Amino acid sequence: MTKRELIVNIFLFLYIMSINTLMLFRVMNILIICLFFYEYFVVNKLAISQVIKRIYYLPTIIFMFLVTLTVVLNGCNPEDISSLRRLIECFVIGGMLCFLLSDKKRIIVFGSANIIALLIIAIQYIYASMINMGRVPGLIGGPNLVSVQILMLMPICLVARRYFTNFKYLSILNLGVFLLSGVALLMTESRGSWLGLGLALIIAFLVNGRPYLLTVKRYSIIIMCALIIIIGNSNYIISRINHTVNYTENYTVERIYIWQSSLNMFKDNVWSGIGIGGERFRELYDNQYMLSAAKEKHIPHPHNLLLFYLSETGILGFVGFFIFFMCPFLYFIKNMLGEEAFSVIAKYAFFFLLSFVISQMVDSAFAFTKILRIYLAVLVFFISAFALYKRDYVSVEADKNV
Repeated sequence: MTKRELIVNIFLFLYIMSINTLMLFRVMNILIICLFFYEYFVVNKLAISQVIKRIYYLPTIIFMFLVTLTVVLNGCNPEDISSLRRLIECFVIGGMLCFLLSDKKRIIVFGSANIIALLIIAIQYIYASMINMGRVPGLIGGPNLVSVQILMLMPICLVARRYFTNFKYLSILNLGVFLLSGVALLMTESRGSWLGLGLALIIAFLVNGRPYLLTVKRYSIIIMCALIIIIGNSNYIISRINHTVNYTENYTVERIYIWQSSLNMFKDNVWSGIGIGGERFRELYDNQYMLSAAKEKHIPHPHNLLLFYLSETGILGFVGFFIFFMCPFLYFIKNMLGEEAFSVIAKYAFFFLLSFVISQMVDSAFAFTKILRIYLAVLVFFISAFALYKRDYVSVEADKNV
């Protein structure tokens, strides 16, 4: 490995490890930008996969253009401009990462950093939850934010088992991180993430038959581990199920009121929404749109991903988000049903996107920039890995036919 490659891999690793620390993350953003310009203009690595252009660059440009248009229509107030700047920064860095993840070693380093980050998050949360005997904040914030971060990172463990190593013990270690993360996910008591994980697994099984190429024996082992995890965390599960069933007697009913209020905001601001400024939703909810039956004030977001974009960016921003999300989603669906080796990556990418969007039907994690950064890092990982392995497969098949 050359010095240049070593530096690139260190930067990619540190980028992921710094993602939850704002000051260090800003430093890493600058370093990633410098690294991108060096690779692009000095090293002259000009080749960008058509897959990446089609399912990341083009949808991102459309999304950012439409969100920018909503900011203009809402009068370009400073708060919206500040939020737009952070949003564009996240997507631009994501695009640069797509360019930098240009070989298997870099993808392995980037994926391994995500797995290490997941392990740290899971262990910390399990420890904190056991000490405090209940839901507690984690490294990234509240338990719902911790759960969605765990949910997004878990599929990378499964990819790593198949593609990152030929060593049996490292493969078992990746599976262990996956199962440990499942324990942490249950202990967050986040019903949205539970729903996302469970439904995505069921749908993946129905769509793919044997989506992860596992034998009956391995399925049995996973089911036994899952039962042990569920029984061990039964108190958490029973408590949240009771809250859900008896939703009118606790905070759960507030979500329904929030959704109704968010829908009213959208109806009054159909085209451009109320604006993407961080405090706008809270202010309008408290002063104008809060229902008389509701009790909770100072709500920061609609607790639903679709209503989040409809209320804050209107039809224009929602269409942009829909295009951005559906382009990779449909592309991976199209490519996951084949028998080629790279189709397995598409299966895991499909699972990642599906579990995330299901979980966000009862939450709005994109209201937090740190969650958006993590989502884009995982999305970029899957897009880059798929593009690279597909390219290598096509190249090998072409050589065979010569």
